Amino acid sequence: MDELGKPQNSNWGVHKIIYKFDTYGNQLGRVLKDTLDQPTNSRSGLGILKSTYTSDGKHLISSNYFDKEENPIGFGDNKIHGIKVDFDNKGRPVNTSFYNLDGTIANSWYGYATEEVLFDEEGRLTARLYLDSNGELVNNQEFNIARFVYEYKNDVELESVKTFDAEGNEIKPQWIPNH
Repeated sequence: MDELGKPQNSNWGVHKIIYKFDTYGNQLGRVLKDTLDQPTNSRSGLGILKSTYTSDGKHLISSNYFDKEENPIGFGDNKIHGIKVDFDNKGRPVNTSFYNLDGTIANSWYGYATEEVLFDEEGRLTARLYLDSNGELVNNQEFNIARFVYEYKNDVELESVKTFDAEGNEIKPQWIPNH
């Protein structure tokens, strides 16, 4: 509201956001509204976000961007329309990939196209890799790491997490929170 108590838009061009959740509390969608309670697009062009989850509510399957008329839209140089998650035969999410408007895996604003997760025979997380659209290791630009390696002791406890850049050099994470 403005100083006179009238509805106003935020700096990004939206008055309010209507969220939709499933019974597990997962966000299935977002619809952006203007001061007249009509669907609108933000300054970036986003009007609607739609997401799907597994039937048990444990894992995200996909998330996609649309304008207020539900036309698919894309962001960034590669026109990223959303993400899709692939699962292994045990139902674990193993690849999360960014897709463009053509449905092709594409590099995102984070500098990678796919986050791949690896598990050992006991089901423990052993590595997290960031790959470009050609499947090559690349640094995640959010914290400048291409690969996390998880090591365990006593076959149970996490002993260490090592981080490597795309060239294979062990490095310290360069995480800078945005808050």
